[in-house]
Amino acid sequence: MRYHINETSKILDKLNVSSDSSLGYRNKTGFRCGTGFPYKLYNFDTERAFDFVEIPLVVMDMAVIHQVGWNADLFISHVDDFLKKNQGFTQITFNFHNSTFDPILVDAQKLKSYYLDLFG
Repeated sequence: MRYHINETSKILDKLNVSSDSSLGYRNKTGFRCGTGFPYKLYNFDTERAFDFVEIPLVVMDMAVIHQVGWNADLFISHVDDFLKKNQGFTQITFNFHNSTFDPILVDAQKLKSYYLDLFG
C-alpha cells in the first residue's frame, strides 16, 4: 500500500514479478486505477510497458473496516452493496488479512461464513 510510482514498478520488473496487486485504496473500497481489469503499467523511462501485469486491488477488508468500523453486519452490507453495483463489466480483486478474523475485534464467525458463501 506504499506504492511509489517512480520506484516500485521498476523494482517489481527487475525482480521478474509476473503480477502485482498493490494499487488500491487503503481506506476505502473502489477503483483506484479506474478499472478492475489487469493491465500493464507504462515505464516512461524506457517508453515501453513493464513486463508484469497490474491486477488492481478493489476490495480490501481493512479499507472496508475503515469505512464501517468493526461491525460485521455493516461490513457484509457494504461489500454486498459494492458488488451489486459493480456486478458486470469489471473484475473485482479482494485482499483479506488473517487479523480480520480476530474474535475480540469482530464477529469472526459471521465474516468467515460470509467469505465462504461469497467465494466457496
